[in-house]
Amino acid sequence: MKIVLKFSRKPKEASPCLVCKNLDPSTFDIREQRPPMIRVNWHRLEQAADGCRTCALLVQVLRKYFALFKIPPRDVRLVYSGTLHIEIGSVKEVMLYSTRSTPWSSINVQGHVTGPTYSEASLDFVKKMLYTCSKEHKLCQPREDVPLPTRLLDLGTGNLKYGTGTVRLWETGNARASRGTRYACLSHCWGEVQPIKTLKENIEPHKKEIRVEDLPRTFADAVNFVRRMGIRYIWIDSLCIVQDDTNDWEREAARMCDIYQNCVICIGAPGSASHSSGLYSSNAVHIKRFSGSLGRKKYASQSPEIFAREPLDHHLLADPFYVPVEENAHDPFTLRFRGWVYQEHMLAPRFVNFLEQELAWSCGATSLCECSYQSNNKAIASSMGKSKISFTSELHSASPEATAFMWRNMVSSYTKLYLSRDTDRLPAIAGIARVFEKKRGSQAKYFSGIWSDSAVQDLAWETWDLPGWKEAWGDKTGRLYNRVNGAPTWSWASVSTWVGYPLSRNDKFESLCKIIDLGEPGFIPALDPSTGQPRKQILVIHGYLIPAKMVYGEEREEYTRYMLQLAGANEASRFAKDDFLNLTDGPSHVQSGATVYYLVLGKDCDNIYYSLVLKVDQSGSMYQRIGLDRNSGELFAGRLSGKSTVRIC
Repeated sequence: MKIVLKFSRKPKEASPCLVCKNLDPSTFDIREQRPPMIRVNWHRLEQAADGCRTCALLVQVLRKYFALFKIPPRDVRLVYSGTLHIEIGSVKEVMLYSTRSTPWSSINVQGHVTGPTYSEASLDFVKKMLYTCSKEHKLCQPREDVPLPTRLLDLGTGNLKYGTGTVRLWETGNARASRGTRYACLSHCWGEVQPIKTLKENIEPHKKEIRVEDLPRTFADAVNFVRRMGIRYIWIDSLCIVQDDTNDWEREAARMCDIYQNCVICIGAPGSASHSSGLYSSNAVHIKRFSGSLGRKKYASQSPEIFAREPLDHHLLADPFYVPVEENAHDPFTLRFRGWVYQEHMLAPRFVNFLEQELAWSCGATSLCECSYQSNNKAIASSMGKSKISFTSELHSASPEATAFMWRNMVSSYTKLYLSRDTDRLPAIAGIARVFEKKRGSQAKYFSGIWSDSAVQDLAWETWDLPGWKEAWGDKTGRLYNRVNGAPTWSWASVSTWVGYPLSRNDKFESLCKIIDLGEPGFIPALDPSTGQPRKQILVIHGYLIPAKMVYGEEREEYTRYMLQLAGANEASRFAKDDFLNLTDGPSHVQSGATVYYLVLGKDCDNIYYSLVLKVDQSGSMYQRIGLDRNSGELFAGRLSGKSTVRIC
């Protein structure tokens, strides 16, 4: 809904209005975690409108919206968050903006949004952003003269009619990137029914032609959009990787970093749940014009136009780290909650999100949508676009310590996302790991999600929100525990739940152990040719090993309290478990009263000790991690003597 109101001249109140405060955000109330805001009584606003043109503006807007929303006049809240938002009651909100400068600094200047994302206006928005980025953003430029992906879809030239014509699979051979071979990437969800894909049996026919009308809607939309952008080639995983060829999949998975980093642009619809959902939407921003004039007609030509509409929905742009667990769990199968998409968004120099009523652009230098929104929601303000900007800039300028913290922070965001196959936990972030390797240098080796130059701190991860995860994901996956195959228990990749790091960026950490060996380095777990399963990665570490007794505390419907009790101690202390240890048929089961062990990693500047919690594995010769413990140094008083060499699988 859009309301147009005209004003005869700049407001000239003799003094600030006590009701609306002339919409000056510097006079609004500021509260923690909230943008500047004032509450306004409707009846006082009506009374003040006779002598205050700003109050008159608000009355005009609100009367229209009270009628449109079919709600009675009531108190309202004026919120300044990039532009002026008017919150009506508890459920409705409108925002004011203008297309040119106005007397009110709180009313932002921005363009109109048409709504349908297949519109020429949306296409022009992306073209302009791409032009600006190509000319002005040094860090966003794809590398030149690098090998192209093994295969690309050739869209041909000249055919812009939707859903028509053919494309073909092009094996690029030794071709290298140039202006004539620019390509886009598609980020998409496969869904429960797998999309058209390239197999050994159809690769030759695909090289000749694939009819666009045979493509699922998301693919057809992508072909149309990329053609209209003037880009001839596109990379789509299900068509450009031979899906029933394990060797081809492993080879192409290892190249994901280069594939996404070297594309011109990557596109996706964060709210889509399958390849049939499509990119384009036809949801218009409904516009209704209201003419209004406050003042004499002879000033009409000087009147600034003020527009009002309901804010567009931007929650799909939020960084998953800041999204509440219950929202993540509510619809985990949409694109924005998929694990593979995280690195696709971060690695591509430019990403375009297709939202319900507009397109949103993010690159290494800027993040912007068609409506130029500013959100008053903390989670949305912490968007993937802003995370992408930080990722790009920090990788070029961060210190080794900051880079190590940045990796752990990204693990926290990534592990909140959903993967169809648990064994993809490491492959789906391998591309980002390769970028970090280039930044960290030859001294840093990568072992199952852990870096050799920051290994002790990297090992200090813990699981977050396990009860919520169990309720949310257990019904969807049929699994009641977290431990998965494909990674050693000391790696965060060995659990299929949200992982976080309690150590902050500024924590000074004193290591009290020594890493002797981390196994075989690599971005994707190496397979044992005799079994086809990932090879065992053994962590060999020398440190304080302290025995304790596992104690099960009170049991509740949601969780069981897991505690450790040292010999001679009067009380047991809680620790952060990796899994549901009380499940007798689970891979991490530990009987109450069984002996487990602290392996002390180190302590921070507040004298908080961080320790792995271990149990002896079935062989009796090695240990498995079952949790992380944090406690004050008093717990270990008199017990830190004599170190042991421990092997953890």
